[in-house]
Amino acid sequence: MGYLFSMTSKKISLSLATSVFALGILSVPMAFSAASTTVKAGGACTKLGAVSKTKTTSFTCIKSGSKLVWQAVKTAVPAPAKPTATATNSSTPTPVLASLSAQSSYDITVAAHQWSFDFTYMVDGKKTPLASASGDSGILFIPEGKLVHFSLTSADTTHGFWVPDLLINSAMDPGTTGHIDFTASKLGSFIGRCNVSSCGRGHAGMSFTVKVVSQDDYLKYLSSLK
Repeated sequence: MGYLFSMTSKKISLSLATSVFALGILSVPMAFSAASTTVKAGGACTKLGAVSKTKTTSFTCIKSGSKLVWQAVKTAVPAPAKPTATATNSSTPTPVLASLSAQSSYDITVAAHQWSFDFTYMVDGKKTPLASASGDSGILFIPEGKLVHFSLTSADTTHGFWVPDLLINSAMDPGTTGHIDFTASKLGSFIGRCNVSSCGRGHAGMSFTVKVVSQDDYLKYLSSLK
């Protein structure tokens, strides 16, 4: 019995030793395999075109001679954002006419006297009157598509403010101020005249021209009067 037990113990010990040895052998390839997965520049790779990345570097598998090796490509680091420029207040005053482009209506005074008409363009809430240019004394400029408030006055006798093609017709009596609201719907030049023949001997020559222009051209004209 003692001999049998001794033989059995030796078999068990041998079996355990064999198992440990086998596990040791199996662990070697595994360790090697794990070590072989480490990617570094110039290291061997197995698939052409394969890509491996770290936080700061990318590796591409390329062919160098007869071997496949990893080539390092540094990842571009984005440049720091530039600080946003802050707006500063300009010391240059805003021109009076700059705010006119947002207006929906304009004011013009028409003054009649024997025997002609004068036109005054009111700017910035009727604070800054602008008289017609010397060469435009017989021309009334108005913007297309914008409401115009006409104030009508006479210095001496009753005259008429008449533009047939624009359907404008109003008497201009001395000592009173008449008002007309008008919006031109088309561009062009139109003849206006006094239609009250009793205003005196120069009545026949008492005419003017209405020029309906774009709003931009109207603002440019006002600017030219400053």
